[in-house]
Amino acid sequence: MFTVKSLLALAAVAVFSVDAAPAPASGNSDKAVIEARQTAAFVKICKDHYFGQCTILQAQLNTCGRAMPSGWNDVISSYEVGNRDKVWCRFYEHQECQGRYYDAQYDDTLHDGDGFWKDRISSLQCWLRDPLGCGAPVCP
Repeated sequence: MFTVKSLLALAAVAVFSVDAAPAPASGNSDKAVIEARQTAAFVKICKDHYFGQCTILQAQLNTCGRAMPSGWNDVISSYEVGNRDKVWCRFYEHQECQGRYYDAQYDDTLHDGDGFWKDRISSLQCWLRDPLGCGAPVCP
């Protein structure tokens, strides 16, 4: 027979016990998504200068040469940098980050101004914004 003291002890153990459930199967993919966001920039590129006919690029940070996907070379008329508070991107006139470059703003229609960059982008490179606290995307 149980005593009152032993019943109270069992109740206390039951109240303060934590049943550790296994992590959900999506746990590893969630970690991969978080890591990708920390090491990549997401840039929406569009063929229409009013943000129509768009696709999303994932560009690795600090890696030059993100070429445009098939059918996207020299046809970009507008863009939007998705995680702009964290990354800074530069568009290049030629493949492998060669030729003249355009430092991306948050978003832009490349049709504006003199229209030089409309349908001219062939590659891009992105960096973390101010990773070393020196006030510049890439510190000297």
